[in-house]
Amino acid sequence: MKVKEISSGCVRGNETIRLLRNSIAVLRHDVMNALTSSLLYLEMYGETRNEEHLEKAKASIHRAIFSVKNSKLLEEFAIEGERKYFKVEKIVKEVAKYFDIPITVKGECQIFANGGVFSTIFGNLFQNAVWHSGTDRIDVRIERGRGKCFIRVIDYGKGISDDIKNKIFSSGFKGEGSTGTGQGLHIVKELVKSLGGKIWVEDNEPRGTVFVMEFPRRFFIDF
Repeated sequence: MKVKEISSGCVRGNETIRLLRNSIAVLRHDVMNALTSSLLYLEMYGETRNEEHLEKAKASIHRAIFSVKNSKLLEEFAIEGERKYFKVEKIVKEVAKYFDIPITVKGECQIFANGGVFSTIFGNLFQNAVWHSGTDRIDVRIERGRGKCFIRVIDYGKGISDDIKNKIFSSGFKGEGSTGTGQGLHIVKELVKSLGGKIWVEDNEPRGTVFVMEFPRRFFIDF
């Protein structure tokens, strides 16, 4: 075996370990959020006997199950590296079923990726908007231009202050009053990067936040 082949194998091994660690962090983060949300709704149901709270608790449990299924896809991706072209609109609609606010999607792009990775990206961005911004709806807008695919996840909540915009993707960073792990957006950034893309945050007008993902032409079908 040549030195170059050994080096390539080591790089692939290190990448596999990193992705497996990410998948474990994703699972822990998503399941914890979903079960915490479910517990809150169950407590509210116990106090009010409002059936809506019970339905939301069930939806949160289903979201935890969905996260476990996604972790299996992430594990397979890390080990086998299998990717194919996925319609972004289809993935958004599938993930949106597990949230109890309206989520719309317009535009289309087929990204060369692993389905579990993209579902996890959207799941974390949607969860972040619901938990931290207080938005009542989310819009996903997909555009192609300048040889790139742009995906915008738009919420209408309280927004993100300028002084923490450059910190929110850091591992362990938690905003004021947050009870989360501080890993959600860091995981999203790492997964987007693993697909050859990049992500940043912008202000929505008149209020709210826009998370923008950009993928170069070689990672999507321009049709």
